[in-house]
Amino acid sequence: TFALRFHLVPALAVAAIGICGGAWWRWRAMIVGACVPVLALGVLDWATLGMPFRSISMNLWFNLALGVSDEAGKLPFLTLWILPLEIWGVVGYLAVVMLAIVGARRCPVPAFVALAVISTHSFIPHKEYRFTYPAIVLVAILAGIGTAETVRAMARLVPRMPAATMAGSGLAILLWAALSWSIAQGAIFATPWTRERAQLAAFAAIAARGDACGVGLYGLPWTKTPGATWLPPRAILSQTDAPHLAQEAAGFNYIVARRQAPVPDPRYRRVGCFVGDRSGAGAWQSHLCVWRRAGGCDAEAAAPLPVNWPGVLVPNQNPPAPPGWEDEPDEH
Repeated sequence: TFALRFHLVPALAVAAIGICGGAWWRWRAMIVGACVPVLALGVLDWATLGMPFRSISMNLWFNLALGVSDEAGKLPFLTLWILPLEIWGVVGYLAVVMLAIVGARRCPVPAFVALAVISTHSFIPHKEYRFTYPAIVLVAILAGIGTAETVRAMARLVPRMPAATMAGSGLAILLWAALSWSIAQGAIFATPWTRERAQLAAFAAIAARGDACGVGLYGLPWTKTPGATWLPPRAILSQTDAPHLAQEAAGFNYIVARRQAPVPDPRYRRVGCFVGDRSGAGAWQSHLCVWRRAGGCDAEAAAPLPVNWPGVLVPNQNPPAPPGWEDEPDEH
């Protein structure tokens, strides 16, 4: 977990204390076991980035020293505490929190870890709901334990009526299912179920044909696509538009374009269209089509994709180099 998201270090420390406590043999086993993936991360970074643990140091450099994450937006401290209220609704929020508190009396360690996750991420100016996912999993478990404890307490009130216990369990399952369904179909999650679906389907269709040597994105941002990873190994991904299509067409034999923007080059024929991004009202908001021309590709004809630099790192602004960067060979 540390290797994939070092931001969870405080929560990992809380979890380690809760799991190991004062048992030295547990600490020894955990430390020895943790050294394997952590050292593997250091070796991988050394081999690919030129310095051990550079993926972490560069992350800190970009976001703390250069403020790259601030470009994506900054939100108040309490945002991550309030977001579930907006997404789950008042009733759902109160039910989850109250039952999680009941469950925390039985299993306190997951509660402390969840609090550590949300608290530490609250200090980071840029906030997203996904940052709380590790905590939400633990809160859901605690709410489940709290539900079981509540049903058990109700059963004690009517010890000679097993049907009441079964009814209480069934009602709890029904209520949790209803809450999950309402969240999944709510306004916030209605569109994400199908977000970028058209791009995924278009790239999958191109890959399935197996003859793509290049794909041109006609007026589409490449950041909203699966990228070259969904294409055959030697296929090149490019961006083009109407003024440059004629001179760049030799660089790709497929084009992905919006349906309302027909490709003007007669060499291309439309082979399929796809929809995505269903709105809360049920209407498809994204319509893309795939166009194909016969023949191969000239890799020199189409311009390469631009580098997706954050504004603060645009080359002509000459940002300060991170530690150790000055010693890199030019080809890096």
